[in-house]
Amino acid sequence: MRAGDGRRRTRRLDCPKCLLFFVAEFPFQIKVAGAPQQATLRFAHRRELLRYHRSLSPFARKSSTTIREAVEFTRLAAKRWRYYSRSGEAAENFVQLRREIRRNPKSEIAFIMVATIRQAGRDLPVGLAYCRRTWCHHLALDRSWRVSGVGSGIAFGLVRLANALNIPRIWGEATVNSASFYESLLAVSSVQDLFIIEAAEMAAIVQRQEKVS
Repeated sequence: MRAGDGRRRTRRLDCPKCLLFFVAEFPFQIKVAGAPQQATLRFAHRRELLRYHRSLSPFARKSSTTIREAVEFTRLAAKRWRYYSRSGEAAENFVQLRREIRRNPKSEIAFIMVATIRQAGRDLPVGLAYCRRTWCHHLALDRSWRVSGVGSGIAFGLVRLANALNIPRIWGEATVNSASFYESLLAVSSVQDLFIIEAAEMAAIVQRQEKVS
C-alpha cells in the first residue's frame, strides 16, 4: 500500500446497529541511507512512551543531540499525559478519541503519535508528536521530536488524522529551531512563533507525500 493513495489500514468492530471502521495507522515514505522506506504514524499508549523513555535514559548524557532531545521530549510528554489522563482527557487510540469528542464536543483531549520504521524485525521509533484535540475542534501540535527527514511524514499523518475527524485546522508553536522546517513545509517565506495548517496547506502536504511515494 502506498502512503498517498488515500487508503488507510483499518480495524473492524461489530456493534448492534452498524459496522464501525476506524483509523489504525498512517503510512508514509521516508529515505533511510538514501533508500526509500515506509514509516508509520500511529497512536502511542502511555506505557509504551515510558518504556521508550527508560530505554533512552542511560544514553542521555553521552550520546548524540538527537538522543538527548528524545529523552527530554518523552519526559515532558509523559508529564503532560499524566495531567490529562487524571481527568480522563487522554486517548490512546482513534476510537477513544472519537468517543470523547462525541461525549463532550467541547472537551480537550490529549494524545501522542509515534512514527516508526521496521528494522531487524522490530519497530524503531523515529518521531513522536504530542497533540491535543482542542475545545473548538482544532488539532494542536504541542510538541514534537523527530529524526531528520521524518517531519514532513508526521505532518502528512496528522493531516490524514484531521481529515478522518473533520478537523479544519492544525496549529502549533514554532521555535527558533523549528521555524525553518515549517517555512519549508508550508512553502512560506516567514514563520514566527505560530504555524497554521488549513485546507490549502493540508492538500499541498498530501500532494507532496504522494510525489515521494
